[in-house]
Amino acid sequence: LVYGADLGGQGYGRLRPDAGLPVDGWPIFLPMLAEKADLFLALGDMIYSDRPIDRTAPDREYPKGNSFQIPKPGPGFVTGVEDFRRDWHYHRSDHRFDAFLRATPMIATWDDHEIVNDSGGPELVQGPNEAEASHDARLRQGDPSRPRGEFMPWSTTKDPRGRRQSVFFNPDLFRAGRQVMFEYNPIRAVADPSGTFDRRLYRSVRWGAHAEIIMLDTRSYRDPRYRVDSDRSPKTMLGEVQKRWLLERLEKSDATWKIVVSSVPLSIEGGNEKDPQGHGYRDAWASVTADNPYGYGRELKQIVSHILTKQIRNVVFLTGDKHYSNVFSYDPDADGAVDFHEINVGPLRSGRGSGKLPYDPSLNPTRLYTDAGAAAFVYGWVRIDPASGRFEAELRDVDGATRPGSRLVLDPR
Repeated sequence: LVYGADLGGQGYGRLRPDAGLPVDGWPIFLPMLAEKADLFLALGDMIYSDRPIDRTAPDREYPKGNSFQIPKPGPGFVTGVEDFRRDWHYHRSDHRFDAFLRATPMIATWDDHEIVNDSGGPELVQGPNEAEASHDARLRQGDPSRPRGEFMPWSTTKDPRGRRQSVFFNPDLFRAGRQVMFEYNPIRAVADPSGTFDRRLYRSVRWGAHAEIIMLDTRSYRDPRYRVDSDRSPKTMLGEVQKRWLLERLEKSDATWKIVVSSVPLSIEGGNEKDPQGHGYRDAWASVTADNPYGYGRELKQIVSHILTKQIRNVVFLTGDKHYSNVFSYDPDADGAVDFHEINVGPLRSGRGSGKLPYDPSLNPTRLYTDAGAAAFVYGWVRIDPASGRFEAELRDVDGATRPGSRLVLDPR
């Protein structure tokens, strides 16, 4: 199988076929098509509804002021169903992507940019309580038309002229984004047992005798990023019903490998905004630093404790979101034996991250690979030997070449 995330962000768009370049469209789907994969796992951020794409390709390899890209219609933000459809149509109209999807079955989840940056369902639909709003007045902001691409860095705390306003509260935007996510992705209609929605996005799919793919929904049920995670009131990213489902699938699966797809990474810092005291509102699982009250670390530790207590072997997490690639092993009980792995895949075609983000030491991670400082457009590749059950994984670039050092080979335990 192949997998990937982060397509069309930070101004990176489809390349014109008449631009005189050796590649066109979304170039990475050409080598992905050549893989003749059984499955494609879309890990989220497969559109950027809150980012414009103009004619200029921002690739550092291309001259400034070029006109190499097909611009995305619209103003670079969305306000409703038709706008979301417009953005999905731009991405899917590409001939490279179209040929790939015609040949390769897809299992998709979403991340924040299928809606709006760093967002989730309860945050957008319910908004802040009075105490939270009094602590940070921005938490009632809901206008999606704030300018993009006019300045850096992205954080509003570093934008004293107020040109950017993050969206924290906009129920209609969430509902529209979720509706169109289901319209453009093959997601089997299964009732949501929590009763929150008519149907759920999370699901598991068996891939032969050796693998079960457990596809999480990290956006629909998550507590707001600005809510404090404490022993008295632990936060949830998955919601109680999905969390119980995940623990059950991990425990009861008879597949050799349990491949868990989380759109956000386990240990790497995530989130663009900060509270008035300068603490980052965490968008990914980890709080990263001991003094940060946000994040979803308590719930993640419950999941990890379940893996350890039930002695669940051969768990691999596939994650995205950070725009550079990493491979981690984890030994949370510090007994010298690796308990599970994480492969954090870089962008298919979006801004390439610097790799300067810290990662949380709580689960005792060892970073086996990173392309920090030299991030590339990549996709993930996994093969499981049908006879031995050996798990092989690599990160591959736009030429289909393996990124040196990214290969991970695991024998089942």
